[in-house]
Amino acid sequence: MLIQALCMAQAKRAGAVVLGGAILWQVSLRCGAMTGQAVVHVSMPNVVIAVDDATYWVETLWETPIVCDLPPGRHTVRMHRSGRVVYEEEFTLATGQEVILSAWDGYDDGRSPK
Repeated sequence: MLIQALCMAQAKRAGAVVLGGAILWQVSLRCGAMTGQAVVHVSMPNVVIAVDDATYWVETLWETPIVCDLPPGRHTVRMHRSGRVVYEEEFTLATGQEVILSAWDGYDDGRSPK
């Protein structure tokens, strides 16, 4: 009877350790950042960068890159100069993912790269 009680106590302890480990494992998987990060490099000064609804005025190239923490999903980056869009790109961001984008106007006549 004593041996059976000791074995039962050890089994309960082992079960508690396994259950606690499983719970901590699940918590650790979900405790990370629930956002992604978009890093936007800008190739010209005096532009406005819009990432979704957030806008950033880039007066000099020293103010780049622009780093945005965004929720997972589809997003759009636009570069405006003199009131018109000279660059636009859509991208998809996953949880914990980092996306690096280069906003540029590679044409001398101001055409947007498509």
